[in-house]
Amino acid sequence: MFPGGYAIEGITLSLDELEPAKPRDKEKDIHNILVEIYGRYGLEYQSEMESLVLSMANLAGLFEDDDDDWDDEEPVQMFDIEQFFADLKIESTKEQARISSCFAQGLEVYYDYIYGYRKYGRKPEHLINQRMGEPYIFGFGMVEALRAKRGIKETSKLAICQYTLQTAVPEEEYGIPHGLIVLASYLAETGYLEADIFRAIMQMTNLLRQWIWPWQIEEAVQLSNWLIPQETIPDKEKLFWLWHLSMQLNEFVHMGKKLVHHWLDHPDLASDVKKALVQGWLDEVRHLGTPPAPWRLMMAQTTGNLDEAEKALKEMEASRKEIKEVKAIIEEEANRDVLSKLFSRDPLYHFSPEFGYLFTPNWLKRIALLALVKLGEDAWETAVLYLDSTRDYGAEALNMGVADIIAEYADAIPPEEIRELIEKGIQIPQVSSRKTFYRLSTRFYGTELLQKTAEDNAASIRNWGAKELKKLKTN
Repeated sequence: MFPGGYAIEGITLSLDELEPAKPRDKEKDIHNILVEIYGRYGLEYQSEMESLVLSMANLAGLFEDDDDDWDDEEPVQMFDIEQFFADLKIESTKEQARISSCFAQGLEVYYDYIYGYRKYGRKPEHLINQRMGEPYIFGFGMVEALRAKRGIKETSKLAICQYTLQTAVPEEEYGIPHGLIVLASYLAETGYLEADIFRAIMQMTNLLRQWIWPWQIEEAVQLSNWLIPQETIPDKEKLFWLWHLSMQLNEFVHMGKKLVHHWLDHPDLASDVKKALVQGWLDEVRHLGTPPAPWRLMMAQTTGNLDEAEKALKEMEASRKEIKEVKAIIEEEANRDVLSKLFSRDPLYHFSPEFGYLFTPNWLKRIALLALVKLGEDAWETAVLYLDSTRDYGAEALNMGVADIIAEYADAIPPEEIRELIEKGIQIPQVSSRKTFYRLSTRFYGTELLQKTAEDNAASIRNWGAKELKKLKTN
């Protein structure tokens, strides 16, 4: 500490740049402040533990170059923001400042996503020219610019969309911009999205892992409202896209529920498509609908399926010579060593979405079961068919879906059948399922079946039942 300020890394901070620590400050708060201060001066702050790990790695020779094992590092792709504005004909200084701020915000989000904290502080604008040349990172800035409520004209946003797509290099590592699903949603909302552009974006973005996480519900609804009534996309393809999107929503429960309900309530989505979609969720199918030919060709390439590749190529009106050449490439790739594929940096080997289709999220199964009845299936028959129909993963969701059917369609089910279903429900092995049916029973029978919770083998249900009985008797 000096009279003029506080010295770090040879730089003296003025006193007005410092803020006294508060008693409630946590270690993470202090860490973030230091990161921000260092980032302001183009430095990278490292905690003691990070410094220790790096020192140990250096001592062990882990960071030494080995030409036999690793390729030379790719040069950093620089970005000239002044040239960017000139190329896109964005001349307003206020608009340029707003876009620069969005790009800086995008870098902050990127570093927080990659490292779990703001590695270079808030809005590290000084890194724009250094990092925005990489298509993947540029996507973070693009997302923030498209979401800006004011300060950026629509023509400029559309130019940024065009620039993003033009700079994408799918065959290169980090060559696919982040947030393409947001870009597609923006084009859909503004009326500039075409079916082939949508297909290309979806195919390209699927080369990224966790590509759905930047999507927000408003954007998801915008894209859905474009896709569902789209006359140039057949119903079977729409079915595929909706199913494919739904399979990415496992971790995004709140948004996923809203989006799925929006699809099922949409007046322009054919009822047979809705029915096929919900039945597919319940049956946990691995394939639903028909993807476009380019998608099927890439799937065939990743799986080495020459017959499917030929079918897709014929649909794309490829010549015999082209079909022969592509099949030869696929055959050669199929014969590559498995380990070399596993450790390959080629984004193609990340394309196959099969792992994302392994199971349907439980919350989605529950929605699907009630939707099946809303789409015309008999309430009682559906309830009987699915109640305690499996003891596998997902059984709880089906049981709760049956409870939803009874609650909403009680008038359509004979009283004696409701009694039978509820009595069966309170004997199911899963504790949460029994609790659901005990709670449902109070709507029809008061405390009669709820009193049985006193004899339940789960302490949590006995305790809950005692509280519920006391509450009901008091009321």
